[in-house]
Amino acid sequence: MFLISIISAIIIFSIIVLIHECGHYFSAKRHWVKVEEFWLWLPPKAKVLWKNKEWTEFTLNWIPFWWFVRMFWENSSKIREKWSFWAVSILWRMEIVLAGVFMNFILAWGILIFLFVIWTKPIILSKDDFTKYQNEWFIVMNEKFDWVKILNEPQNFLVLNNEKNENFFQKGDLILQINWEKVSDAKKFIELQKKFLSQKTDKISYQILRDWRGINLEIQTSEIQKNWWKLWIAISSKPWIKEIKDIKLWFFDAVIFSFSECFRISISTVKMFWEMMQNLFTKGTMPDWVSWPVWIAKATWWFVEAWDFNWVLKFMALISLSLAVVNVLPIPALDGGRFMFLLVEALIRRPLSASLEMYVNLFWYLFLMWLLIFVTIKDIFNLF
Repeated sequence: MFLISIISAIIIFSIIVLIHECGHYFSAKRHWVKVEEFWLWLPPKAKVLWKNKEWTEFTLNWIPFWWFVRMFWENSSKIREKWSFWAVSILWRMEIVLAGVFMNFILAWGILIFLFVIWTKPIILSKDDFTKYQNEWFIVMNEKFDWVKILNEPQNFLVLNNEKNENFFQKGDLILQINWEKVSDAKKFIELQKKFLSQKTDKISYQILRDWRGINLEIQTSEIQKNWWKLWIAISSKPWIKEIKDIKLWFFDAVIFSFSECFRISISTVKMFWEMMQNLFTKGTMPDWVSWPVWIAKATWWFVEAWDFNWVLKFMALISLSLAVVNVLPIPALDGGRFMFLLVEALIRRPLSASLEMYVNLFWYLFLMWLLIFVTIKDIFNLF
């Protein structure tokens, strides 16, 4: 199963990047820009698969990661030779540069349209969604409680008078009172906890409702001080989420809804990327949720092991959309950075210094490679 997952991860990522590079390739061909090489994976070269009549060499390489398109004189000192990248108009060059991002967005959009037409759960849900859709569409809510409810099984929480385990907190317990003072919500629960812990009494009494039967628990203060944070509670004034249903839409509704989901996921991706860069440059740390190649393989393992084709497609859409969003950001060495150089060229009506552009791109390329290696090492360390 592990080998199947690795192969599946390589296939999924290869398809996503292939779609991206095909965007560059077909856009270049459309504007008569010669494509010299189309790599399948990274060098060293294994075999030349095919060479078409436009002299494009399709090459199979050994490292199963990424695809690459190299256009005629693409990285030269802006030589405007016939069939070269720099010989076409600046608008055409902008299109060629952003074509890969566009194709990744179309891939993600198409996958989500397909999923919402057959059936799937929503990809991302915000607090506003729960307010907007509860009990109306796909979010089913339970009634709200007037007490604090324990959501998870408390661990190692010792109590007095332990008979038939009734004096242990259990999942589903509703906490009504602490030392006979009413608990109305989570904030009140914390206030009363702090109040009675500060009094340094031997024990604290909890009045709870379990299976609609009232029970009184008396717990030693010393044990509460060590363990009370293990009580997972929810704010009692809020309704509980009972179920999130699958969504099945008509095609045109799926087109609109999927586009909206792509937009929302893109905004979330930009925010997370900004948070990562802030942490990196201000604190010198990387958030725990930042992950990339190893995580892709691990997540693919989960979905393949569960034989969940729906989630495999959903995961593929998320990766494709993430690749599109990060690539379009105005960072040198990425498509968005190259677009920004072209935009500056259009505004000042002359090409920027070729050496300046080369060194800036090289610096950011090395930085991104270092970032990728750093995240990969972190992923491997966390994996073991």
